[in-house]
Amino acid sequence: MRLLKVLPPLEHILGAKLVLISHLHLDHIGSLDYLDLMEGNKINVYIPHKNYYEEVLAEHWRLFFNWQGRREWLGFSKEEYSKVVESLISKGIIERVSVSMGKGRPIVLYQVKGRRPSVKHEYYVYWLLDKLTSKGLVCRLARIGEAKPDIWVPKLSLAINVELGKSNIEENVKKALKEFKKVIVCSDDRKILGRIKKKFKDRRLIACYIWEVFKTNL
Repeated sequence: MRLLKVLPPLEHILGAKLVLISHLHLDHIGSLDYLDLMEGNKINVYIPHKNYYEEVLAEHWRLFFNWQGRREWLGFSKEEYSKVVESLISKGIIERVSVSMGKGRPIVLYQVKGRRPSVKHEYYVYWLLDKLTSKGLVCRLARIGEAKPDIWVPKLSLAINVELGKSNIEENVKKALKEFKKVIVCSDDRKILGRIKKKFKDRRLIACYIWEVFKTNL
């Protein structure tokens, strides 16, 4: 739901010490399950109805967030959902985006046609962010248009950029190397990675596939 812009970006709560919830709509509480992964569980959360919130995070509610479960709950069969999607694609309103994770079948996502940053870029960034925060690391995210790495980890002086060929890659790498002790540039494109490795010989720089980031020595 965050990729659909229903939930606010995670950078809005990263580093927060206090969260106030006015009411229990999904776009207000949908990110709260991330809070126990950040800031060493020191974030205070104030909500209107504690008992109901506990029910919301119960296992049966978590199952609801599955795309298939949500379609069925809204009354859409798989066939009906597919018809709507194909109609929007044929009209040029949305486009299908294939996201590779190295093994298995690619994940299929959808976005408004020509959207920047792409849903693929956001998927990779938030996948990396989830992995980092699950290790107890406090991370920061760049806002759209901000001259910062996609993700940086202050404690490790580590910058991570996801490069899919739509930005000034060399300039991004140079800026990151000036500010951080270690820089990881990751991509799903072998040619992009090869170009980075050929251009930069700095030992602080690691160029790798996105799904191999956590095989490196963070």
